[in-house]
Amino acid sequence: MELTLKCIDGHVDFVQVKSEPWDVSPDEGKQNYPDGEHCCTSCHEEFLTAASLKQHREKHHQNLRRKKYKCSNCPYSSEYKGNLHKHIKVHTGEKPYDCPSCGKGCTRSSYVCVHMSTHTGEKPYACSTCERAFISSSALRKHMEVHTAGRLYKCSNCGHAFSQLSLLQAHVRVHATEEPHKCPSCGKLFADAGSIRRHMRTHTGERPYECTACGKAFGLSSTLRTHMRIHTGERPYECTICGRTFSCSSHLHAHLRIHAGAKPYHCTSCTKAFPDSSKLRRHIRTHTGQKPYVCTTCEKAFSDSSQLKRHMRMHTGERPYMCTACGKGFAQTSNLHYHMRVACPLKS
Repeated sequence: MELTLKCIDGHVDFVQVKSEPWDVSPDEGKQNYPDGEHCCTSCHEEFLTAASLKQHREKHHQNLRRKKYKCSNCPYSSEYKGNLHKHIKVHTGEKPYDCPSCGKGCTRSSYVCVHMSTHTGEKPYACSTCERAFISSSALRKHMEVHTAGRLYKCSNCGHAFSQLSLLQAHVRVHATEEPHKCPSCGKLFADAGSIRRHMRTHTGERPYECTACGKAFGLSSTLRTHMRIHTGERPYECTICGRTFSCSSHLHAHLRIHAGAKPYHCTSCTKAFPDSSKLRRHIRTHTGQKPYVCTTCEKAFSDSSQLKRHMRMHTGERPYMCTACGKGFAQTSNLHYHMRVACPLKS
């Protein structure tokens, strides 16, 4: 027999109901808590992705069938009567705990403590990745999903996260191998001979993978594949927040810091901060006046290598960005994207 806390006309009573195990579906979560697309129906915590919600439920709510105190108004349940008493206030609207500064009412005393931070400015929960601080642990957990977006597979030994299960499986071999392969140049450890062979190219300068479109060579086949997207215009990595697309996953991860408000790279000459190191390096040149990238044809100098590359195409006539539909070439990716979106006569 299970005890269920029932709210009738603002009064709270325990009633006995027949024991019936239940499972919570995503649709039930959306119906009860419309504010969060991916919301845990047991504790009301919200997540950016369905995968994150699934991981949370597997970790924290595996014992749902053993929780005998169940709310009759929603799927919430608990092992403890006190937790159910606290939860039922969500339905009754009761807020017995008041903020001493502004009088705002809260359902729990712990919520008053969190709310007080809005008056004191205290933010005790700091992100270890970007140092951004938050007033509550739940806000920090929600923020951390921005850094791990797309990286759902986490190593239990060191916490390193990966976007693919195969990458995690390759990584864990480093922990499992008694005598991992060690790079003689820098001492870095690798799980297999193939990995250290690829790594050694960073020391030897060997670049066996050559682009058939422009002749540029690379040490890794994966780097060549990423480079080829410059010519094809392919941008397979999409930001789920704003829809912007990117040619490689690292650019997407750097972009996600913009949404998170994370700017961990600070200029020592002024107060400006940036979401990635490359933007900081470009900015520093505005202070130093340094223009290290010089055109070999007309000797015009630039502070950024991408500016020099675009400039050089004026001299060479190079148009490396090809439309896959009609074959027309462009000197800049922005022109290619506009053409493929609006002007291409053969677009589907």
